[in-house]
Amino acid sequence: MRIKEALKEQGMTVTALAERVGVSQDRMSRIIRGNPTLETLQKVARALGITVSELLDEQDTNEHRCPNCGFRLDIRVGEKQ
Repeated sequence: MRIKEALKEQGMTVTALAERVGVSQDRMSRIIRGNPTLETLQKVARALGITVSELLDEQDTNEHRCPNCGFRLDIRVGEKQ
């Protein structure tokens, strides 16, 4: 599930997302770590402005992001300068 990644991409905190969804910060942390219901995923996706599919989709691309700040990394292998 990509809730953490979506938060980083949008520069949103868990607290802000919890407020938009209408749950406590503690509950939102459990949602992120656990297996939320479809209804909860729909609320989270709506609050993030993305689809449930995007939340569930593990993006298998060559795009890599820093796990701490979400910054997009440009990694080049085998190219001569």
